Amino acid sequence: MNKKHGFYITKYNECTQDEPCDGPDQYEIVLTDSGRYKTAFHVARVYYGPIIGAKGQNRKRLEDETKTIIRVPRHPQDQDIVITGSSRGAVSAARRRIEMTVMSYRSKQQATHFISIPMFNPEVKARLNEFKDIVLK
Repeated sequence: MNKKHGFYITKYNECTQDEPCDGPDQYEIVLTDSGRYKTAFHVARVYYGPIIGAKGQNRKRLEDETKTIIRVPRHPQDQDIVITGSSRGAVSAARRRIEMTVMSYRSKQQATHFISIPMFNPEVKARLNEFKDIVLK
């Protein structure tokens, strides 16, 4: 693997500056009849804001940096985000950056659910009582 002009070049494919390729593309990217590459994937509507940004700045910057076109569905529709570009590497880089944005915002969100697992197993009860006895001695 060589780094040339800010891009990682491998034997089989070209990758963007964001990260080198480690093998075949992990995303389903198809070649359209018009000769452009395209991928589509679902993202929850709550993340559309961070992807688009204020006045579309984030999406526009990402499109400029990766030389792709990113289509984010309108609010009431529940469709996939579609990325098209002239190279497989550019489409892959744009998708990877969107997924990183989603992961970043997901990690910053507060928990919305709590799970409670009942443990009415006699062995668990016995061990809890043993623990109480040890602690209270």
